[in-house]
Amino acid sequence: MTRDLLAGLVLIPTVGALVLAFIPGRAERAIKVVALVVSTLVFVHSLGLVRGFQPVPAMQYEVSQDWLPSLGIRYHVGLDGLSLWLVILTTFLTPLSLLASWHSIHARVKAFNIFMLLLEAGMLGVFVALDLFLFYIFWEAMLIPMYFLIGMWGHERRIYAAVKFFLYTMAGSALMLVAFIALYKVSPAHTFDILLLTRYPVDPALQMWLFAAFALAFAIKVPMFPFHTWLPDAHVEAPTAGSVILAGVLLKMGGYGFLRLAFPLFPDAAMAFAPWIAGLAVVGIIYGALVSLVQPNLKKLVAYSSVSRDAVRPAAHLRDRGVRRPQGGDAVVRRPLPLHLPVLAGRAGLQRVRGRVPDHDGLLAHEPPAGGAGLAGRDPGRGLHPVDGPARALRRGHAEREPRAARPQRARAGRDHPPGPAGRVHGRGQPAVHAIHRALGGGADLGHAEPAPAAAGRARHAAGRARGRSGTMTDLDLRPLFPAIVVALTGLAVLLAQAFTPKGARAPAAALSLAGLFGALVAVVVIARGAGRGSVLAQSLAADDFALFFQALILAIGIVAVLLSPSYLRETAMDRGEYYALMLFAIVGMMGLVSALELVAVFVALEIMSVAVYALAGLQRDREESQESALKYFITGSFSSAFLLYGIAVLYGLTGTTSLAGIAAKLHSGAASPAMPGAPASALALVGVGLLLVGFGFKVASVPFHMWAPDAYEGAPTTVTALMAAGVKAAAFGAFLRVFVQALPGLAAQWQPAVAVLALVTMVVGNLAALAQSNLKRMLAYSSVAHAGYLLTALVAAPGVGTAAVLFYLVAYAAVNLGGFGVFAALTRAGREPLSLTDMAGLSARRPLLAAALTVFLVSLTGVPISGGFVGKFYLFSAAVTAGYTHLAVVGMLMSAVSAYYYLRVVVAMYMQEPVGEDGWSRVTPGAGLALALATAVVLILGVYPGPLMDAARAAARSITIL
Repeated sequence: MTRDLLAGLVLIPTVGALVLAFIPGRAERAIKVVALVVSTLVFVHSLGLVRGFQPVPAMQYEVSQDWLPSLGIRYHVGLDGLSLWLVILTTFLTPLSLLASWHSIHARVKAFNIFMLLLEAGMLGVFVALDLFLFYIFWEAMLIPMYFLIGMWGHERRIYAAVKFFLYTMAGSALMLVAFIALYKVSPAHTFDILLLTRYPVDPALQMWLFAAFALAFAIKVPMFPFHTWLPDAHVEAPTAGSVILAGVLLKMGGYGFLRLAFPLFPDAAMAFAPWIAGLAVVGIIYGALVSLVQPNLKKLVAYSSVSRDAVRPAAHLRDRGVRRPQGGDAVVRRPLPLHLPVLAGRAGLQRVRGRVPDHDGLLAHEPPAGGAGLAGRDPGRGLHPVDGPARALRRGHAEREPRAARPQRARAGRDHPPGPAGRVHGRGQPAVHAIHRALGGGADLGHAEPAPAAAGRARHAAGRARGRSGTMTDLDLRPLFPAIVVALTGLAVLLAQAFTPKGARAPAAALSLAGLFGALVAVVVIARGAGRGSVLAQSLAADDFALFFQALILAIGIVAVLLSPSYLRETAMDRGEYYALMLFAIVGMMGLVSALELVAVFVALEIMSVAVYALAGLQRDREESQESALKYFITGSFSSAFLLYGIAVLYGLTGTTSLAGIAAKLHSGAASPAMPGAPASALALVGVGLLLVGFGFKVASVPFHMWAPDAYEGAPTTVTALMAAGVKAAAFGAFLRVFVQALPGLAAQWQPAVAVLALVTMVVGNLAALAQSNLKRMLAYSSVAHAGYLLTALVAAPGVGTAAVLFYLVAYAAVNLGGFGVFAALTRAGREPLSLTDMAGLSARRPLLAAALTVFLVSLTGVPISGGFVGKFYLFSAAVTAGYTHLAVVGMLMSAVSAYYYLRVVVAMYMQEPVGEDGWSRVTPGAGLALALATAVVLILGVYPGPLMDAARAAARSITIL
């Protein structure tokens, strides 16, 4: 029963938000009532926690169960004396905020209330999470609703304030995630469990770096000087409810993070940083107070006053002694300031609601309740009686002056040592000294990469697989080729149907294509369940778990692409049967590419794919951009194929074989080919590896081999672009992994640093180039380049956990790209595509479901919880840290924060700008709607329940290497 109490705390507002989603938007009063009832129910529920809470030094209402056991992640929540009152504060302020906004929110009432409930769920999750991964999910997830609350219902500069708030807080959290991963790796506990980690402190030297990463994220949220600049803008521009939650709860999270994580996990570093934190606190106190003195805007005054007041909290907590008082009392007495502002609306109009101090003259006489509430809220801000503020200030000052031995020690539940008091020091002379007399009436599997085996063991293992050690492996076994045969025959059937269809009639090309792709997918599933699994065709093509994983992914990509195509082809006058046939032939090449066990087979499959994609890219013959796209793809593809072929020739000349297993064995033994006696084997091998790296670098669009991608993506038909971004990239990375892991494990020490350099440059160049793009397809093209860099960060950890991480991320990335380009294709009408930010303006009002889906995809690309993109990036960067490439993970997280800017521009246009012109976009057809729904579902499911896909990815990775 006690477990259910805490589980319901986060679940109730989440379910309430889902219920609101199904209420018609016109029923505004019903929406407000339901939201208020749900938030009140959460408050009553939280009071039940107080009644059953015991004053004992232990976590209570604790729930701990496996979530992602392979990564050491658990759903672990609980309450102690620190978090209990912050939970009560959150549940108390949320219904008050909804009531305060009852008459002030008139537009998009449904969305407003949904975001309020989701924000409450995120904040509560932060306060009860006892697992670092879970804490980070809630910490980041609450950014989304607050971003929308400020950006959609704020004032004139709301967009600037919302974007600034999001970027500041996300940038601060980026390094914290890397620190989480590093802490897992170096801690003897090898866990994300916060309570266990506090019992196993890490090396003091490493503590300094980890504490710095944690402290930056928490200092921004406090906010401490000089990381405070986001707060005044957010405070001023936010709606009333946003200001209440921002000042009452969100600003407490920074201090809570210091207390819950930074100080207990890194005690030595905390004391070493104490002088710096204290110095910044003193500067913040003085700076915030002085700036508050000259503020004519009441909201900005409160913001700077918060900078002054809240700056003292981290420094005081460093004392880790004295009377521990919850942070909630300060929020309760101070938040009437934002809450009383709606009362002014009827008396002073919008400008006064926005908070000019002179407009509060004589408020107590005209509006006694509002004036009294405001006065009561201000008095504690100066440490004046009769309310709680001065008592807290006296207790804080007493605790800081009292000798350590004389102070009482009160252990927080779940800790062996108590953090410091939570009140603040403030006395007379507090900012806003001019407010009183005006109100009175006057005045103007993560951290453990399994050990890499010896090169000889790898070679024997790979050779054994190629020879067919199991009884099902024979040279004449056609089962590995059967799914590709089904797709190829379907392509031929589509061409024949097109040829024999009477003029003026429409061939059932899309239906035939879907039938063939589904049939091939069924064949893959049957083989994976044991009927041919692991079989090999003529030492060239395999049906191992790795190949089956990629074939299933490629076929799923093909199904979604076909579903998106009919309406787009009609709108662009490109409805021809050869389109589907070419798409099917491209898929055949992709399937062969990921199954090849021999370099010549890799080259042949690559050419089959490339020729078909080239023809698809240029299929819009009346568009110059389409022809340019095809030509550039063909020419750069020819260059990449040449490099690849030269690399194959060098390795063949050196080893006398093109078999991946044979190459691995020869390179390990050091035996040169009779054709090249006396040749410097190691030097020639590196030349061959370098040529292969260039060839695959072109195909995955890594810098500096990416120059074809922006033009090809922009000029190709949008559905073809989706296939290129998802399918071609997946197949290229599949072949990249198989060749380098199976054939070149003995040279990993040479090629891994080169791949690391490519990853670093690709992440930086891709994201920075995307910042300057106004065309949405080019923006996503450079985004695709950047994501190739993210994938390469894990490839440096291959063979090992990095292989599985790449496979998992490719699935999430494919769903996101199919969905993103699918939205553009679904909106296309009469050949006109939404290619600019202006085209997306006001999309949420005209196509709310499409706007919501595109937002999910962009959020996933950014790497924000709860999305498949976040879990995928976590997996990728964990692999990089495990392999010793922590700097790549740091750069990757920082570049993810940079990417948030250009993704947010699209969200701003859709939700925070008015529509331009008439609604000229097409209605979504059932097929396109189904495709987008599937892509959205995959992204969200992988963000919440990624375990099964992780298991499948690890099994696939094991089939090409001994982990």
